[in-house]
Amino acid sequence: MVFLPGKKGSLQSDLITAARRLYFLPYKLDGSVISIVREVAAGKPVIVLQNLGFSWFPRWHYALVVGYNSLSKEFILRSGTTARQVLGQTVFENTWARAKNWAIVILKPQELPQTLDRIAYLQAVIGLEKAKKWSGASLAYQNALRIWPRDEVASVGLANCQIAIGEFERAATVLKEALTARPKSPALRKNYAHVLMKLGKNEEASIVLESLKAGNSPHQQHLMKTRRQIAK
Repeated sequence: MVFLPGKKGSLQSDLITAARRLYFLPYKLDGSVISIVREVAAGKPVIVLQNLGFSWFPRWHYALVVGYNSLSKEFILRSGTTARQVLGQTVFENTWARAKNWAIVILKPQELPQTLDRIAYLQAVIGLEKAKKWSGASLAYQNALRIWPRDEVASVGLANCQIAIGEFERAATVLKEALTARPKSPALRKNYAHVLMKLGKNEEASIVLESLKAGNSPHQQHLMKTRRQIAK
């Protein structure tokens, strides 16, 4: 339930939280009309926020874009109790722009958006990870690594999910592979050493950390803490 009686509606963050709670991946679009067209053309409806009022007297409204007619330049929406609402592109763009062009597509964790952007996608997956939906986030991170092999953010994220469910060997493998591409990454080394410690391989963990010159890295405190844990 995301309806807020006091506001007579729902907040965008509540919709996103509700989707994550059900193990879906809400992916925010870039605010362009073409991104909506591409998603609906692939059979993925898009949730949009519209302002049916004015900038100084807004009337917020969510709708589901389910189609686009390129000949007539019309959008087809599920809008409130209206099963099929047809809006000309200009009208749609105006009402959508007054709501700052907010739009999301709700994906299964194993699905990819048609309008794939690395940063936007990883931000969406990190949100699923923070919601502790480990299996869903793992699938999405694996998708990311198929497209961006050994990506630092995706590798650390996938390892975090595997650690959370006790799959330390798999987490170690992911981080070790990522380190072959980015051997000087403080984040990868810190996380790899942490996993090695979980596996009881303290000597290997110490070697991994000693081979990294932290300097003034923002990870330096974490590295020192991990070294102290190894030394105990």
